[in-house]
Amino acid sequence: MAQLPAEPARDNLEAYCLSIMGPTLYRIFIRDYSRKQWGRDPTELSYAFGPKRLGLRTDGKRRYFTDPWEFFPPAGAQEIIENIVRPIPLTLGADLTVTDLQKLEDDYQAVVITAALDDFVGRPGELEWRGVHTVSRYIPLEDQNATVTPAYVVNRPSRRHPYTRTVETKHATRQPAPGTVVSAEYPGSPARHYPVPTVDSRNEQHNLLLQDEIRRASPIPVFFCGRLANYVYINQDEAISQGMVCAAEVSALARSSLSAQTLGIPSSSPRVLEGRHEVSTDWGHGGAHSFCESSGGVLSADNDATCDHHAGRIFEVSLSRYLGGLYRSADQ
Repeated sequence: MAQLPAEPARDNLEAYCLSIMGPTLYRIFIRDYSRKQWGRDPTELSYAFGPKRLGLRTDGKRRYFTDPWEFFPPAGAQEIIENIVRPIPLTLGADLTVTDLQKLEDDYQAVVITAALDDFVGRPGELEWRGVHTVSRYIPLEDQNATVTPAYVVNRPSRRHPYTRTVETKHATRQPAPGTVVSAEYPGSPARHYPVPTVDSRNEQHNLLLQDEIRRASPIPVFFCGRLANYVYINQDEAISQGMVCAAEVSALARSSLSAQTLGIPSSSPRVLEGRHEVSTDWGHGGAHSFCESSGGVLSADNDATCDHHAGRIFEVSLSRYLGGLYRSADQ
């Protein structure tokens, strides 16, 4: 360890890992796991996600993340999603693509896209994605407080195991139950779970081009949010934060449009500043609007809403209204 460089290498993921932990730990814990997870050699992967995912600690803490607080919904994340969308009209089972944006102009004032953009423009495969297939099994237990794996998530870096990790949620929920469920994650499915962070960032760069293409094809402002639409490898809390920032931008746009029309300021064409629509952009339609119809990864605006029922009311409320549980220290 004393021979390691003072600053981590940034050539690729392998170089980064070797520079912070040396060859032995890298070979045991990282190399084969990365090959299984990403389907390619670590020398082809960017180092960029390494600082958030990999590291050596001397503080005695064994938890994966170092956040001071954590929260697990008593009834799972699905309960939160259901509470958030309960007051919102939903259209399910409908496919929306870039060709539908022109038709949305008559009824909606903006669109938030959370879908994979290569699929949204009708050219799947232009972006690289990595998916996992989960195999779950129920295990009955006599002790209702018992679990069967050492931790909530257990990584399996060896190539002897075809899966990358197991997840046993009972470690987090801590509820008494006459059994437990252990899920194993097998990489390589066609799902779009992970953006692929290559050394040359070619996918990130192409995703920016797709965002520009979609903006040019849309007669109304377009916002991009989430891991898929922004092609970023982020955690759940970061995705929630990104969603709130996006909602605030949409809400500000709505208030700006309403204020401009109240003052009699003429409508203007939407302008784009550093990839985001300026708050001063006018939507060119009257009234206040609520962003409340979700379909196929697109969140559109309902123009029957009243002034106090725009995106801000839906998204800028206290999270405690929806979580229905208590936060606890991560050290507990």
